[in-house]
Amino acid sequence: MTRRGSRPAPRGDEWAKPAPSERPTAPSARKASGAAGEPEEAARAAIAHEPRATPSGDKVKLTLTVSLSREQAERLTARAIRKDKNLEALVAEILEATSERCSRSLSDSSPPIARAAI
Repeated sequence: MTRRGSRPAPRGDEWAKPAPSERPTAPSARKASGAAGEPEEAARAAIAHEPRATPSGDKVKLTLTVSLSREQAERLTARAIRKDKNLEALVAEILEATSERCSRSLSDSSPPIARAAI
């Protein structure tokens, strides 16, 4: 007697493995070509499907999960409270400022200033 909703046991021939020609093929590995524009193009494609955060479309809503120590989380939350901002807005502000700073340092083609020995 079978229980309600359970399937009957398969017969012997149903346990047979599919022939190699019937097996699904493994996805091919991507080749890293090292082209300069690839990360930017991949990032643009990845963000293209994200929902818009503003009607103008200049910002997207990106959901992240961040693991911080309790101490770091408390300091960050206290900073948000002092600035009268919610935590999400503060983190977005920090990320935008850091991104701008990194972009400026990467686009600066001038050689670094040598420090004088004291």
